[in-house]
Amino acid sequence: LSVVAENCQQGQLCESCDFFRELDNCQSAEKIPHFLCKSGQIFVNSSGYLLCEEGLLRLIGCQPGTTFELITKKCVKSRTAGRSKRRRRTAIGSSLVGDVCSFNTDCQQGMFCSSGNCQCLSDFVAVEEHCWPKINPGESGCANSKQCDAVWPDAICSTTGVCECPPATVPSRTRDGTVCISSLIPPSCPLPEPHNGIPNPATILANPSTHPLNPGGYMPVLCTSTSTEIHRSNGGDGSTWCVYPDGDNDIFVADIYDCISHPQVTNELFPEFHDTIDGICCQNRAFVCVQPMESGDEPSVPRWWFNSATGSCVQFTWDPTTIEGASPNNFRTVDHCESYCRDTCKRGAVEFTKSSAVIFEEQPKSGCLSSGFRCSHDHECVLIGSSQTCCPSTAHLCGPYGGRQYISKPILNYDRGVAIAGSKSTTRYYYDVERSQCVSFVYHGLGNFNNFVTKQECEVFCSRLVCTNGSPLRIGEDWQRCEASTECPSSHFCSTSHRVCCPTAQSICTQPKQSGDCTSTIRRYWYNAVTRQCEMFHYTGCHGNDNSFHSLVACQQQCKGIRAEPKCPNGRAYRDHLGKFVRCSPQTRCPPNYVCSYDGLTHGCCPTKAFTCSLAADKGVRCGLGRSYRYFFNAAKQACESFQYEGCDGNSNNFLTAQHCEQYCGVGGCPNGGFPLQEEKSVRPVACSGLKGCPSTHECVAIPSKGNVANRCCPTKEHICSQPPLAGSQCSSVTTSRYYFNLVTRQCTSFHFNGCSGNLNNFASKELCNNFCSSAACELGETVLKDPGTSRPFRCNSDLRNSCPPKYQCRFSKLLTYAVCCGSPVTDHCPEGERPYMVSIDETVKECSANIPGSCPAQFLCRFNLQKNKYYCCAPDSENFCPEGRALFRSRQTSLPHRCVLNFLNECSAGFSCQSRIKGVTQGFCCTERSVCKGDAQFIVDDGTKMPRICTPGLLHSCPIGYHCQLPKPHSTNGFCCKVDVDVITEGCPPTEYALTDGKKVVECDPFNSSRSCPAEFSCQFAVLFQRYQCCGKIPPDGSELSSRGKTKSGRTVRIR
Repeated sequence: LSVVAENCQQGQLCESCDFFRELDNCQSAEKIPHFLCKSGQIFVNSSGYLLCEEGLLRLIGCQPGTTFELITKKCVKSRTAGRSKRRRRTAIGSSLVGDVCSFNTDCQQGMFCSSGNCQCLSDFVAVEEHCWPKINPGESGCANSKQCDAVWPDAICSTTGVCECPPATVPSRTRDGTVCISSLIPPSCPLPEPHNGIPNPATILANPSTHPLNPGGYMPVLCTSTSTEIHRSNGGDGSTWCVYPDGDNDIFVADIYDCISHPQVTNELFPEFHDTIDGICCQNRAFVCVQPMESGDEPSVPRWWFNSATGSCVQFTWDPTTIEGASPNNFRTVDHCESYCRDTCKRGAVEFTKSSAVIFEEQPKSGCLSSGFRCSHDHECVLIGSSQTCCPSTAHLCGPYGGRQYISKPILNYDRGVAIAGSKSTTRYYYDVERSQCVSFVYHGLGNFNNFVTKQECEVFCSRLVCTNGSPLRIGEDWQRCEASTECPSSHFCSTSHRVCCPTAQSICTQPKQSGDCTSTIRRYWYNAVTRQCEMFHYTGCHGNDNSFHSLVACQQQCKGIRAEPKCPNGRAYRDHLGKFVRCSPQTRCPPNYVCSYDGLTHGCCPTKAFTCSLAADKGVRCGLGRSYRYFFNAAKQACESFQYEGCDGNSNNFLTAQHCEQYCGVGGCPNGGFPLQEEKSVRPVACSGLKGCPSTHECVAIPSKGNVANRCCPTKEHICSQPPLAGSQCSSVTTSRYYFNLVTRQCTSFHFNGCSGNLNNFASKELCNNFCSSAACELGETVLKDPGTSRPFRCNSDLRNSCPPKYQCRFSKLLTYAVCCGSPVTDHCPEGERPYMVSIDETVKECSANIPGSCPAQFLCRFNLQKNKYYCCAPDSENFCPEGRALFRSRQTSLPHRCVLNFLNECSAGFSCQSRIKGVTQGFCCTERSVCKGDAQFIVDDGTKMPRICTPGLLHSCPIGYHCQLPKPHSTNGFCCKVDVDVITEGCPPTEYALTDGKKVVECDPFNSSRSCPAEFSCQFAVLFQRYQCCGKIPPDGSELSSRGKTKSGRTVRIR
């Protein structure tokens, strides 16, 4: 033995080792390492050792968490025990079961890389750290009994390397492989396996009343395993393969029943039959695996049943005495259930190579993907584990043939079969290809595979006939019908052959992973659109979605290149003509009305807010979700209104609630976010004006609402950024990282947000938080100037002139505790002489919709930019919105200017018209039709009304120094304070009066001589300073008052000095 241990070393060639096997003869009681040969190399089974007991070597397993150590020859604690992941090996193809991997090539033969770990293929079994092929009973090639037990419970590997059936059972060959049957009486089929060694003949094919050998009574259907006759029963004498004798009719069942040879089936025991009989007729592998679960009357024994709808094995309890309605879909272990039913075609029998000798020698066709041969027209090549198998196509299974090999096409689209012994008539469902739907029928037995226990199972399986991938769209209980793809939502297309809406690859592959809520554990694959990789997950057996594939290859073929759908603030991202989402970048720009947006995972083209809020309501396309009421922004009325939504598609102007609509489109909502202050009792918005202010936390802002504009108290940026962080309530499965302005550190800091019910001090990124809160001292439409090197606000000194660049003003920020420069940067978005409205949170220019009231803030107009092909909010960069000398109209209630459309119907009040300082534009403001003062002189604007100050001539202090009260008409009572010309002379006249001049000469007068009197508007006053009489008046003189001959308009002559 010492020589063996010395020669046998892991990794060396098997030829150098003399292997000891279980049950070999032995003498010494020494513990012997259990060496195995795999792929020509020596491996050690560290889970146990060989020990000599009663002259035979027995495999003794170590305790869980321990491994056999070669040096000490003891089971010691495993070094990897408790680790959740195994090590990563450097050599390609050297990783063992559980080791970390990245690709299939990292793992050894018989394995694949799943979720970062090496796992065995379905037709291999894990023997410690290695994967060994499963071996059928009666086949050679085993080295460990686990290879046999994984196929048939309690089967063992003999000393000659052949898998042997358990005690009291014998092997019997079928086309699907060797099965183990009880050798006892009465003869019984392999399944269900006997309980306590007592065979149950309930699943043997038998005729309850019409067998030719026993009319009116029970009679089993026996057969000859070496016969090739599959259509005629020869009177049911058993001289043929399995053919069901139904009186004078013979029913073909050779493709769903196997003739299984049995030691107790002989002519001596069954003298009524032909002398060649040697077998019983049992359901073959494919037919067994679609049978329903039958528990019996008094279930008590745990068993496993294969659910063909989910492709998984489910545990149940069974009454082993059941005779009526017994089902062969009944396994003692989950390994047996999976190897028998899961590791084959999902439904229907594999395609076999034809044999002219005996039927059980036919072999399944294999290698259809790699070799030159192809599957027949009604089969398709499927990769099952490491095998390439021809399985019935969905069209073959869900059609009239139902996956069977009938000689001629069935008359009906379904097969109700005939009543056999032990069967019960029951309601089943079949797929009707002519009606493209699942229909119920009464099933007796011996039917085909177009036969489902529930309508849902039928629709799930046969939907692949209608839709190549995924399930058809539903409206209630039925599939959504269509004639063209325009009748389906954009997530689906119309399958013209079946006229139903089928999901697109983009729709399938971007669905989230959905494990379901049942109790099974089924290996499936889903496409992670974020990582763009197919990943394994465990499906629980029900309530999943279409992003669930049976194999890694199927997942990769369907979803190759699919990108995750970008999440937009509202609406869906832009898609190309193939329905795929466009990924944008600095090099790949978005189409007009869309902007490149990043949702934290991917970039996409999202509809702009201006575009969204300008769209008309779109009811969308009818789909499975059904009709509901949504809200859209009516740009003409400047209000959010409800509309009936069909359930899918439509456009981005679609909101679940009126509040969301108003907040998004800026109607009724505040420009900095949130909503206006409300009265506590009436819950009505608080109105404000120049006379009635707002609390210190709010500011008076003009807000468009329902076609009107009203002044409301909105929260200031300072107030918003002073709020403490609020985690909110949990409304999603995960928390997200957000940012808030920290008053203590004066910086933006991250916090965890639960998803709902937070406050406004909540920003998606640190940059957005800094942009918004650093501009708290700025007016609406202004941003703060930043240092290009540090991206921090530029500090200024309000006591110094020109401490900020042109078009910026120095303002003190209470949040930052220092002064910053506020204004608008120089851009090419607006016409010359106007500034853009800057959105402070992202520092972009606000877009708008032309000719829609409220699209821009009160003092801004919607201007079209030809180069950018977009509309932007712009305002004059000076305080004067009208041409020189003209006055701006303002509302008495709100003091807001009135915007209007040029060269259109006059929307302005009497005496006003639509005008603009900028040429070539379509919008302007209501301005006075005539100049307020003569010669377009400057006038004073009243602080309260924001309109030209009204004055009364002759009234002391009616206008300040340098201004005089000018009447718009000769006999007007009131006028406006207009600026006096700098050349006007006041010396020698009383305060607030002006000297009459001719050119630059003061006109003298004589109060005692009427021929030298002053004009009517002037009086003759004595100027003490100059010791003369001169003409003085309340209104500054106009040079045109005198003629070149020195006469007044009345014809009087005055003296000029």
